[in-house]
Amino acid sequence: MNVWKPAAAAALAMAFALPAMATPPPYLNWGKRISNDDCAPDANGPPVINIKRQVLNSLDSGFGSDIWWAMEDYRQSLTVFRVGADTFCLLSSFQGRFNGLAGYDSPADNGPMSGDESGPFQGGYHAVVEGELKPRGEFGMPARGFAGTFDFECDAQASQGTFPPVCPGHPDFLGQYFEPGYSLQYQWWGWIYRGGRAGTFVNSSDGSDGDILLQ
Repeated sequence: MNVWKPAAAAALAMAFALPAMATPPPYLNWGKRISNDDCAPDANGPPVINIKRQVLNSLDSGFGSDIWWAMEDYRQSLTVFRVGADTFCLLSSFQGRFNGLAGYDSPADNGPMSGDESGPFQGGYHAVVEGELKPRGEFGMPARGFAGTFDFECDAQASQGTFPPVCPGHPDFLGQYFEPGYSLQYQWWGWIYRGGRAGTFVNSSDGSDGDILLQ
């Protein structure tokens, strides 16, 4: 007697009855990638710059033809260590909120957004700057503490499909500290966006995953 057949049939029926396992949302351990440890082995003393600033009305880019997909407000930190005569290790972190642009492509280019997509985002970058640091008395912003609030005044409509965006209030941030001619080379960058029902989106130098889009 083939006693295994009823058992197999029952197991198969149970398998079809069980709900499918949900795919976990994208994840990014961004804090581990931009810690002071990334600069400390080569640093010549404490940071030469260690500030925070508040940014309003910035634009964020995605993979769609519109290029820009969200307006953002955020708090940015900037820590700079000297690691050579004219070489600097830079760490910058961002924490803020995004608001999707109605009718614009989602960040992963999976369709137009409703404009109700919103939520928090976090991330940052680790970079190397080659250039001459200005004398401290000639810095355009403070070297320590809170540097102020900056309204970038980005215009989403005027910026649609163009790069860089139209942001008349966007200063040359690093140019406040470095002489003209400096260069910036990213070692790592990444951000994670959490949109609740609209999903989670990760965009980093290691790759992208997910999307922000209300279906």
